[in-house]
Amino acid sequence: MANSFDNTALETINLLQGRLERIEYALCGDTDITFNTSSQTSIGERILVIEQKLKQLISEFKPLEELLNLYSTHQDLFNILWADSVPTDLDIISMKSIINASAILFSETTSRLNSVNDIPIPPPELSAQLIALQPQISKIEAIQANQLLEIKNLRERSALLVEKWYLTNVLESGEMWASLDRRARQIEQKIRQIRHAKQRDGVRQIKD
Repeated sequence: MANSFDNTALETINLLQGRLERIEYALCGDTDITFNTSSQTSIGERILVIEQKLKQLISEFKPLEELLNLYSTHQDLFNILWADSVPTDLDIISMKSIINASAILFSETTSRLNSVNDIPIPPPELSAQLIALQPQISKIEAIQANQLLEIKNLRERSALLVEKWYLTNVLESGEMWASLDRRARQIEQKIRQIRHAKQRDGVRQIKD
């Protein structure tokens, strides 16, 4: 039983080595990968060598690294639709309708690709100028952030000053006018009392 597992592991490692050689041949046109397939090399050592060679290829070829990143984020793009999953019990009319419905997608995709191809690419000089202006843009953004902070502080101070003016001028003035109004009413009331008292005294003198 152990021998069968070992044989399966060795066959899997040989398949991985073969695939890695084909990948290098597709990228470089030739292969410089040499694996030690002697029986004295352990399975763990051979796996470590395969991982090192794969990392070396990824570091040397940027498209391969981008492809692996794309696979890690969008694995559904790499799912293979096997022939067994394709329905085979459809009649010819249904197949024609599916093909005709999909034909529109080809024309739409072609027009979109052509529109993307027609988009002008900005000259590299302009991009270089924008990159060179990035430090100045960062400084301006910092200045704007400081200005916004100062404006916020000024608004808060203005709100406090308006509140203080309202409390000291409007409310105190209102209280002062209310006090004067009360005093004026008291004086008017006293004057009316004095007049009524004089009138009563005058009537008494006439009767006497």
